[in-house]
Amino acid sequence: MLVKRSVALVSIFAACVAVAGVVLADEDLDSRARIEGYVKLLGADDAKTRDEAATALVALGEKVRPIVENSLADASADVRSRARAILARLDDAARQRTGEDQTWPGLRGGPTRCGVASGELPRKRPRLVWSQECYEQTLLQGAVVPAGDYVACLSTDGAVRAFSSKDGARLWLSEVAGGITASGVLAAERLVVPTGKGLVALDAKDGSVAWKFTAPYGSNAAPAIVGRRVYAAFKSLGVKAFDLVTGDEVFTRPLAPAGALLADADLVVCGTEDGALVRLDPTTGREKWRKELGAPPNMGPTLAAPGVVVAFTNDRFLRAFRTDDGKELWRERLGAVSGSESLGAAAGRVFLTDRAGWITALDAGTGRLLWHRNEGFVDMGGPCATQTAVISSSRGRMTCRDADSGDFLWRLDAESKDNAAPAAAGGRIYVLYDNELRCYE
Repeated sequence: MLVKRSVALVSIFAACVAVAGVVLADEDLDSRARIEGYVKLLGADDAKTRDEAATALVALGEKVRPIVENSLADASADVRSRARAILARLDDAARQRTGEDQTWPGLRGGPTRCGVASGELPRKRPRLVWSQECYEQTLLQGAVVPAGDYVACLSTDGAVRAFSSKDGARLWLSEVAGGITASGVLAAERLVVPTGKGLVALDAKDGSVAWKFTAPYGSNAAPAIVGRRVYAAFKSLGVKAFDLVTGDEVFTRPLAPAGALLADADLVVCGTEDGALVRLDPTTGREKWRKELGAPPNMGPTLAAPGVVVAFTNDRFLRAFRTDDGKELWRERLGAVSGSESLGAAAGRVFLTDRAGWITALDAGTGRLLWHRNEGFVDMGGPCATQTAVISSSRGRMTCRDADSGDFLWRLDAESKDNAAPAAAGGRIYVLYDNELRCYE
């Protein structure tokens, strides 16, 4: 409930709204009191005052959200409508935000699954910058989450470790119950991890549990984040949406999800175990369209290009669909299934690794084969790609090729029986081997 203020104080706020730029810079006024004053002015008789109060609240950003939400309980219908409009504007701003607060919002870094948070992949053989012992029992493909000043590593036994990206220094260790089942995602200082018991959101500053959701049979795929919403897949419950900061449940859509969820702006797409690709409304969870694939998806869908989503199925078909209405744009049947948790896309190209040791590049718009190279690997992880280069890896070996031509650029070998799929940020490559985390530059 809002704290009641005197009429005199509200009058001061009314006067200040007319010069909002001055008010926002005035550190002498208590921040919460200013926000509460602006919320009161949403009920002012004068339309100009109401509009300026709303503008000031939006300018103050996410810190106004809990106070605005609390005002909904006791406000009049008109004030509730204005408050909801402010919350909608904050949601829109969050969806468009980029940078550190949206560091790794989806599997392999985001909707294109490229494995690159920022910067370019080196075109010359990189050097080892640092390494850190990090013993794992069984490697997750998407075990590495780069996040600006630090890099997080996940293991199937439930350990989450954070290291300094500068020198590999150990920062914190957190353990989650139920074991980790798939890749984690990160935004707004929340590292969200799927487990055998549900979903856990860790505070990325120290690894403490911010919130958690328990579900029968747990969460079986990498979640995705857009703005303040976390979309997660559960074996027994379907797809659920949560508030990223508080963990409050937003909606549930009963279905049988298969593979990682794809989310980008107002786009939320998932595959299903009965062989369909479904687009959900990001606010209500209702189905916007459903397309039968003919076979269950082999991995989560990928945003191959603006307006184009691709899905690879167990019958080796790679299909592309228009995001607006689900119309199929093209399909190609490839030579082998993939052991990767994702394919990747960059600069209008789709990259797919398979169990026969091939990495294949196709045109995202037409499905035309661009190039096809065999690395001699087995069970390659998800590709790591930019517009100029693409990396594939397996069993301690990484190979980098030119993204345009597929020409060989460099190779790295480590004495390891396995490695997670590499991830890149700021021009550095992070790769987790079975006994250590390495950083190359």
